[in-house]
This record gives sequence, C-alpha cells and structure tokens, in this order.
Amino acid sequence: MMVPRSIEAVIAAVIGGTAAHNLESDRLDFKQLDRDFGKALTDLAEACICFANASGGHLVVGVANKPGGRSALKGCAASVTDVRKGVFERTNPGLIADVEEFHHPGAPSVRLLVIEVPQGTQVYSVAGRVSVRMGTDCKALSPAEIHRLYNSRLNLDLTAERTGLNQSDVSPTSLEIARRRLRALPEAGREISDLPLPELLRNLKLVDQFGQLRRAGALLLTTPSDDAEASVVYVHRPRSSMEPDFSIRLTGTLLEVAERAVDLVRARRHERNLLLRTGQQITVADFPEIAVREAIANALVHRDYRVAGSVFIDHTDQQLTVTSPGGFMSGVTPENVLTGEPRARNPLLAEAARNLRLGERLGVGVDRMYRSMIAAGGDPPTFQSLDEAVRVHFAAASEPDIAKFVAQLPASPNDEHETDVLIALHVLCRKRTITAETLMPTAQRRLEEAQLVLERMAGAPFDLLEPTRQSAGRALPTYRLRDLVLAQLGGAVRYHRRSSDDIDRKVVAHVAEYDRVTNATVRNLLDVSVTRASGILRDMVDRNLLVKTSTQKRGIAVDYGPGPHFPTVLLSKPAKRIRAKAPNNALQLFGEQQHAGEDLA
Repeated sequence: MMVPRSIEAVIAAVIGGTAAHNLESDRLDFKQLDRDFGKALTDLAEACICFANASGGHLVVGVANKPGGRSALKGCAASVTDVRKGVFERTNPGLIADVEEFHHPGAPSVRLLVIEVPQGTQVYSVAGRVSVRMGTDCKALSPAEIHRLYNSRLNLDLTAERTGLNQSDVSPTSLEIARRRLRALPEAGREISDLPLPELLRNLKLVDQFGQLRRAGALLLTTPSDDAEASVVYVHRPRSSMEPDFSIRLTGTLLEVAERAVDLVRARRHERNLLLRTGQQITVADFPEIAVREAIANALVHRDYRVAGSVFIDHTDQQLTVTSPGGFMSGVTPENVLTGEPRARNPLLAEAARNLRLGERLGVGVDRMYRSMIAAGGDPPTFQSLDEAVRVHFAAASEPDIAKFVAQLPASPNDEHETDVLIALHVLCRKRTITAETLMPTAQRRLEEAQLVLERMAGAPFDLLEPTRQSAGRALPTYRLRDLVLAQLGGAVRYHRRSSDDIDRKVVAHVAEYDRVTNATVRNLLDVSVTRASGILRDMVDRNLLVKTSTQKRGIAVDYGPGPHFPTVLLSKPAKRIRAKAPNNALQLFGEQQHAGEDLA
C-alpha cells in the first residue's frame, strides 16, 4: 500500500495547527494506542470493522485528536505485524487490513502507522458487536440493521424477483407515461419508445426470459394489489403549527403516483420573477421543481419495499419534507449522502427509473437537489436518518439576491465542482471567511478536494474569492468574498447588511450635499479600491438610488446623481445642509431603510 496523498495533506494540516479531530470524516480516523496493548488492539479492531461495514477508510495511528500542531504527532511504536495480526484475531470473520509505517516530511522523526480498511464483502463484528462508521462516529447496529447490511452484502435485489404478472397486467395510462418520457429523451430513448410492448419491456429489463414481469416492472407499470406499496400521502398546511387545508393519499403505479405528487407540490408553491442586470427575467420558486422531482423519485425508487408504509410529503409555505420507509443503505449517512459511493437498494428499479428519467442516476439526484436549492436562493437540503425511514427537508428559498447572482455566474465546462462552488458561496453569505477545513463537512469533501474548490473559485472564470492578507502565503489560506462580489450579493450577505446600510448613508449624504459623486469620491469617503467603489456605485444604480448624470457612461470618471428612489430626507443630517434632488414620489426615507437593514442584520 502506498499512503495516499490525501493522508499526507491532512497530516500537514495537523502540523500546521489544525486539530486532528476537526479533520476526521466518514473515511478517516485518528487514533492513539492505549498503554494496555491488548485493549489498544481491540480499539483498533473495532474502528476497522466500522469502516469495513461502511464504505472503507483509513486509520492514522499515533496522532492526538487535539490540539493541533507538531506536538500532536505522538508516534506509534507497535509493529506492523502485531497490529495486522491483532486486528485479524479480534474480528469475526477475520478482517485483513493493510498496515504501513509512515513518516511525514514535516515530522520525519515521528513514526506513524496508516491502516487501510477496504469496504467489506461480509458483515464484521468484534466480541459479537456489529458497528458501522457514520460521520465521525461508530454506531452499533440493531438486529434489523444488521439484517439489512447482510442482505446488501449479498447483493439481493427484491425488485428483480419474478411476480407472476405479465404484459396484460400493464396499466395503459402508465404505459403511455413511459412512452412519453422515452420520446422526450435523446435518440437512444426515442428509438425504443414506440416498440411493441413485449420488446419495450425487454429493452427496459422489466421482464424475465419467460415474459413475466419482474417486481420493478410491476411497481412501475401495474396497479398494485396492496395500495400501500406504491402510495404517497400528501399533506399541505399554510404553516407548520396549523391544521392541514388539503390532504390526499395517492395510489396506483409508481409512474402515476410520482407525477401526481410533483403536480400537487407545483400547484401550491410560490414563484417570483427576478430581473437580472442583463435585462433578462428569470422565475424562481421557493421549492424548485428539480429538487422536488428528485426528492420524490428517490423516496419511491430507493425506499425499502419490505417495510410497510407510504412515502409522506409534508408541505407548508416555509418547508417541504419527504419521508420514505426504510433507513439508509449501509455505508450511506447524512454526512456522506452527497459525495459518498452510490449504493442502490433496488438496482433494477433504479436502472429502469433512470432510463425513464423518473430520477437521475444514483448519486446525481442529491447533487441536483443541492444545486437547485442554492441557485434558487435557499439552503441546501438536509437529510435525517430515522429508525426505519429517511427524511429530506427543504426550507423555502428566500434570498433573491443569491438567485440573481448565481444566474449570472460563468458557465462551467463541466459540473464536477459546480455544486461545491455553490455550497462555498452559500457558506460565505453567512460567514466572513472560509477555509478548506471549514468547507470539508458542508461539501462532504476531503481536505485537498475542498482546497481545490476554493482555489478554483479564486481564479478565472469565477474570481469570487481572495485570500486574506495574513494567510495569503499559507498552504491552506483563509478566503473571503471579493469586494465586487459582496456588493453584487447585497442583502444576501447577512454579516454585511448593516455595513451596507452605512455605506449607503455616507454616499447618499454626500450626493444630498454636493449633488454628485464619482468613483474617486467613493474611494476617499470609504477608503476602498477602485473595483470596490465601482461595485458600490453599480449596486446603488441597480436599486435606483443613483443615476449616471454625465455624458461619459463608462469608466471611473462617470458622475452620478440622485435616482428615482433617492431618499428625500436624511435623518442624520441637519435639514439646512440637505439639498436632495430626488423626485417627490421617492419611495422611502433613508432613515427607514437603515433601520430595516438593522433589523435584518
């Protein structure tokens, strides 16, 4: 085994002062050996089975959890052979882990051990205890959870079983939905859309060699005898504390139920039209359709069909939750659902649903939920693992400034980091600075991956971030939004709201007294750069506080005067010094605007 570069990067961060505890993840753990070597080996064995029963990972032995710094590297004197043998003897069945001695270039005299644990093909235990890595912890599994893990390791697919049904049981309505979806696809999908039913079912792998429908085909295309099997309960309430004003239980084929559920959410969501700087108008919804479709499709396709119950949709004006029966697949947790290795509970059903574009391919649907919610001006979705269910929660999108800003971001040649960029932007609308370490848990990325995201955002074509002056020379700098980006995001930057009001007050006061302002004046008033001053003036023009008054329309020599919404009274100035040029129908006193901004700050 070669020690991965990601491990080297993480240990370098520890040497640089970051506490190892803050760098742990669902794939990485740090350990120190107990003085009792037998107990220490049992601890290592338990940590190893947690990884093996999940998606695999690495243990770094010889590093203190906290604090960070060179002194956190305590070292490990145990031999590679003793550790490998001790883990094998204490696990059932015996787990073979790869152990290697490692010396980091930043602390070459310190001997560490790196243990690589692959994802297991069996269910492993220590002293009868079965546990699995969830986030940064090991969780003991219940008997029901152990049974699910065992079945997943056997690759049992309930939806591939034969049902005894045949093509005569296919619902004509669902068949037409399937053909319509296929016709909307690229050429490969259109080619099979109008095939005779037997050939269509064979192409979608929904029948066996004898023409009998598999369970995936029965779920998608036949009305179930047990209505609960493919049902959705939809409830709408104006507010969470109020009684429902509408509720319905949808039953039928999975294709029919999915479409009707999306229609119900669409009919009761709220939309707004936003005007971009380019003059283009966009429409954003509080619950974007992409996020809603993916959440409902995931709930229906990836639910556990051995668990009784319906998919439950709870819709209010402030939030939307979708709950599906059955817990997460083994190795999938709320902490890695975005970037963890995709695992399908119902592989055949998932493949057919993807071919019919009921949902995206495994692992992409969650990415689309994140992306569409942030792009609409909302928070990323949150996932909750319940005893026998999974719940995804959306808070209504409410930041139009973010939606307008994201709509004007440069197009990306590929989507590899696009979601990560939006997540980092979302964080920076709430916190002044960000580092690779603080981005890690939110974006569910390793340290070096998070750093690459920030570096990309700091360079072309985005140019969104800049390192702080104090950290610019570090390997892992601290980043902040550039001045122009702060101005464009406006009130969406929560910590910037009050300072934005102060900026407005100073510029408006100057224009009220001198009838004009220029880029140079703003630079002198606020002690900012040319770029920052241009961003401030452009933002005030967009809000109709100022208008360009000179014949020159570009560059730093442009004159600006009072605009249509220029305040008629400045509460902080004596009346005798105010000579505002605003029209009589100005919308608000500036003092009122300032206090409203303070309420939001």
